[in-house]
This record gives sequence, structure tokens and C-alpha cells, in this order.
Amino acid sequence: MKVLLVEDHQPTTQIVLRTLASCGHQAEICFSAEEAIDLLKERGVQAFDAFILDLKLPGMDGITLCRWIRIQPEGEAPYIIVGTGSDHSEELGNAFDAGADDYVEKPYQPKILGLRVAVAAEHIVARQERNRLNHELNREKDFIAAVFDTAAAFIVALNRDEEVVKINQACEELTEIKGSNFDGQHFCDLLLSKDVDPRPIRDQLRSLSESKESTCHFESLYTRPNGHQHYISWLCRIVESHSGEDEPLIVCVGTDITERRRMEAQLAFLAERDPLTNLYNRSQLDPSVQRAIDAARGGQQTCVMCVDLDGFKTVNDSAGHAAGDDLLQIVSASLARSVRPSDTVIRRGGDEFILVLFDSCIEQAKVVAERIRTAVDNLTFAANGRTFHVTASIGMVMLEPRMTIEEALGRADAACYASKAKGRNAITIGDTDRRRTDSSAHDTRWYDRLTEALAYDNIDLHLQPIVNIATGEADYYEALMRLNDNGDWRGPGEFMHSARRFDLLPEIDRCVVRRAIDMVKRDPALCLTVNLSGRSASDSRLPAFLINHFRHANLEPGCLIFEITESDLISDLPNAIERLSELRNYGFRFALDDFGQGYSSFNYLRKLPVEMVKIDGSFTKALASDRASAAFVKAIADLAHAIGIQCVAEYVECEDSLERLRGIGVDYAQGYHLGAPKSYPFDEADPDLRPRRYVAHGSVILPG
Repeated sequence: MKVLLVEDHQPTTQIVLRTLASCGHQAEICFSAEEAIDLLKERGVQAFDAFILDLKLPGMDGITLCRWIRIQPEGEAPYIIVGTGSDHSEELGNAFDAGADDYVEKPYQPKILGLRVAVAAEHIVARQERNRLNHELNREKDFIAAVFDTAAAFIVALNRDEEVVKINQACEELTEIKGSNFDGQHFCDLLLSKDVDPRPIRDQLRSLSESKESTCHFESLYTRPNGHQHYISWLCRIVESHSGEDEPLIVCVGTDITERRRMEAQLAFLAERDPLTNLYNRSQLDPSVQRAIDAARGGQQTCVMCVDLDGFKTVNDSAGHAAGDDLLQIVSASLARSVRPSDTVIRRGGDEFILVLFDSCIEQAKVVAERIRTAVDNLTFAANGRTFHVTASIGMVMLEPRMTIEEALGRADAACYASKAKGRNAITIGDTDRRRTDSSAHDTRWYDRLTEALAYDNIDLHLQPIVNIATGEADYYEALMRLNDNGDWRGPGEFMHSARRFDLLPEIDRCVVRRAIDMVKRDPALCLTVNLSGRSASDSRLPAFLINHFRHANLEPGCLIFEITESDLISDLPNAIERLSELRNYGFRFALDDFGQGYSSFNYLRKLPVEMVKIDGSFTKALASDRASAAFVKAIADLAHAIGIQCVAEYVECEDSLERLRGIGVDYAQGYHLGAPKSYPFDEADPDLRPRRYVAHGSVILPG
């Protein structure tokens, strides 16, 4: 699909271009409506399949540009998406009046924008198919006109009693009746299927024979002796005898419209069906849910179910979109088989489906949900020599008479998110009490903020010094993620639960690593420690990602130390050890964070390829009040030194704790007593925050 983006904000154009490119679409940019008009005058509106227009353009605004496009030759064909602000009701109405097809709120969220673009692409494909069918239909009409001119149509002559007196050759071939074997038969007896009620046609022909009407038109269904059925459009009129000696005839000219009926049925099908899966498309979502709510108001038990595939993105990313489409077709067929003809299955978009179940109690709905979950879980999908396993997270809600469409879908969505939070491949029944969904709604709002921040690069790193207790100098800095939330910086404690729930940690990790690399590239004196989630640590793609980014930045791997919490490591210890050992061979460095929480901490410390342990802050806080904590910190320090590992104490909040750590022999300390996290670059007036020069631990050549 070729898209023209009209947008004057440079950062926004980059987000849109990346989103379009990731979906496989081509794009061109104009920075004003006037520039776009000049381009379209030169190349024509039909040069683009779709437009994305900012409504608030300098000079001519987006609404005027939209209206200009629509009045051009072929201007009705392209699909127009407008970008609008959050308070958009009035301007959005004007945009739709001007001819817009859809809208996306700004700032653009890549996921939402991608879904809107996908809807546009599907709309364009369906429109092209409709145009093709309309073209064929017009050709068929032209052909029928030619048939009339050459008397190849079905022609039947009737007397005043509507009895057949003559038929042409085409009609003989249709009925397989030769000669005068039809004499005395009524039109309906000869040319109407036996299972069709003849009374409406008899009434029209009688009005014609009694001269109450001069013409009549009707359509009929005729079944040939071989069983083939034909739809025939008949135009009948009275033909008077010029001499007056013969009685008038009723001449009926019939046209075979069987193919037209088939095309009309196909056009109706395309208008409400998803072209990839043949399921109902989004146009049927609101009407279907509303019918279910209406049924609930009438006392019927109805259910809305949200089904979201787990692992579909992996198939798309690893095997390509064609493989993803094949998988969607397989799953869609399975969903259709899992319900009754009276139920409705809708592809909402991407890998998300909505099922509307009528006349189903909660137990029956649970059986359907489990049938779907099991079917998807048991599915083995192979593509490009690889086998993939996907599952389904399902949320369902029983409808109540007072529910709105938005409430029904929102609660089904929240239940689906809850299934993902349970670990996926699960079924959650949404509570009809709005208060029960507050937690899910809170997480969903953070999900929206996080995805927007990742898209617009509104994530920053604040640096906290890690101080050498012996020298008092900051040898390292921990890079701590902060999220810009309307001007306020939010720490991970506020959004980490949502990030884990919606599986955003790998994407966040990659963003943080890229920002840290940029920092060190700008100031090689920095040596940063960066937190890495367990999901990333065990990801087989991690080495390639790190090697590629360090090589392009022309940085040695040792300038960053990656911190991984003890709990994350032991959850997938074999894979983590394999991955970290591989990376350590390339020169990457690792630290074990929150050490001491596990029951077997000392046992596996010697197995891990780390050069630093960070003692869990709970022990540091209890140094003065708990002798056992002090003994435990000393044991960690002694063991770490024995196997050549540096030791860092976290949460150092007073001078007394620092002195106790010095006495124990801990190497480094970190905490608010030594320095709070601050944005970089630091204030030059603060000498404690100016980094000392980083000295590389030997030269390592990354594979290239």
C-alpha cells in the first residue's frame, strides 16, 4: 500500500514512517497541505492508496485538504485517515463531513496506528475486489443488452389467459421443451419452480391482461430438469394487434440474472467479512454486541468473549507475515467450528477475536471457552522449517440489560488482560461489578503510557553513583529508568507490574540499553550499570542485539555492566548461564542484583559468570539493629572476594551504615547517603557526580 503522509511535525513523521515500514507499506511525506496539492496535481490522487492527514497543518488545514482530495477525479477512491487531538469531537465531525474514513488520536501510538493502517489496507483490498466485481457486473449488463438486441433473451408470448403460445430458442433450451408441447400451460406452470409461490406473479400478469397496467416486472426462480437453478428477470408488456383482428399478446422478455445474483451476494459478503479469515469484520462488532445486549434485556443469557493469541508476534517476526496469515486462517477456522451457527465470530483486528454467544448460560460459555483454549493450545504450526506454539488468552463477560457496547467490550478486554497476567493460555470471567476491573484498567492505562513513551522516546536514564568505599570516588553509575509522565518523572515501582503483565520488559530493556550506549558514546568517561530483566537474559536474541549495537557505536563491551536480579536468574538458570557465558566471552560484564534473597544463593554464585554482586538492601538497612544481617553481609563479602568478585552494598542511607560496611570489607556502596539518582549531564558544580575516567579491561573485538 502506498501512503501519503501530510504532517508538519518532524518527530511525528518518523514514528509514522517506522510504523508504516514495519507493516510493509511505502510512504511519502508532505509538510503542508499546499505541498501535497502540488504533488497530487502533478501525479494524480490515484497515485496513492491512502492518506494520513494532520488536521492542524500550517496554512491550509487538514479538513480543507481532505475536502479537496474528495472532489478530484478518482478522489473518492483513496482511504483517508486524519490525526486529531484528544478533544476532537467538533473537528472530527467536520473531518468526516469532508470525507475522512477513519481517525487516530495524537500523539500517535504505533500499535494503534498500525491497527488503523491495517484496517485501511483491508478496506482497500475489499474495495478493489468490489470494484472488480462491479466492473464485471457492468460488463454483464452490457452483455445482457446485447443479448436483447440479438433476441438471445428468453422470449415468451402469452394470451389474455396468461397461457403460453410461443417461446424462442433460448427459452426452449432453458426448458428443454420443443415444438408446441407447452400449449395451454400457464406462464407460472412452465417457467416457475414448483417450490416458489406463484400468486404474486399471477396477480401482476392478471393486471396486465386486464389492461390495468401497461407493463410489469418481476424476478423468478426456474429449476431446469437437470436440477440447475436460474434466476430470471422478466419484463412484460401488452402488444396490441395493429389490424385489430388478433387478440393482444403479453410479451415477456426474460434475462438470466443468476450470475448477477451471485455477484450481489458476494458483494454483500465482502462488505461484512474479513477478507483474510472470512470471519465477520469490525463493521459487525457493535451491531452484534448490541443484539446480544437486546437479547439480555429480553431475558436471554448472552456472553461476549475476547480471544487474544499468545505468541503470534513471534511467528510474524520469525517466519514472516505470510506465515502469520496462514496461522490466523487456521485459528479462525477453529474458532468458527467451536461455536453454533447462531453465534457470531468477529476478527477485531490483528490476532484478536470477539465471540458473541446467544442463549448461553455461564457454564455453556465456559465450555466454549475451554474448547477454544484447548484447540489453540494443541495446535502445532510449522513454517520455514520451524515449529511454533501459540496459545489463547480468553476473557469473557455475561451481559446485563443495562450494559452499553463499550462496557461489554471493555470488561471482556479487561478479563482477557487478566488471563495474560496469569501467565497466558488461561480463561478469566469478567466481573460485572465495575470496581473489580479497576486494577486491570489501571494497568491498561500504564500500558498505554509505556507504549507511547517507547514510541516517542519519553524514557530517560537517571544516574546514581556507586562509590568505592576505600577511595570515596564514584567508579560506576547505575542507570535507573524514569518515565516522563506529563512532566513528572515516574520510577519503575509505579509501572513495572504493568510492564510485566503486558510483556513489555524486553522492549524496555532494549530501549534502556540503547540510551545507555548513547550516553557512553557522548561521554566515554562513564561506566554504567544497566538493569536487565530475566526475560531478556534468557532470550536467544540478546547476544546478537548487544553485539550489533555496540559494534555500530564503536564501543567496547565492558563500558556497561548488566545487572540481573537473583530471582530472575534462578527462574531460568540453565538458559541464563548459557546466555551470559556466551556474552562474557565477547567481553560483556554482569552483576548479580538483590543478592541474598534466594535459599541457595551461595550455592550457585560460583556458577554464574558475574564480576559483581549487589547485596540486597534489606541487609544493609538492618546492619545496626540485626547482628545476623551484619554476619550475612560479611559472609557474602568474604565469599565474593574468595572467588574474585566485587561486592556492592545497596540502600546505604546513613554514615553509620557506611562505616560498618567499611569495617566488614565491602568494596562499594550505593544509596541516597552517597548520592540520589540525577539526570545526566550532571551539574558541573557538583564535584561528587563528575565521573572519573573509565579504563577498559583489555581490548575485545566484536564479531562483525
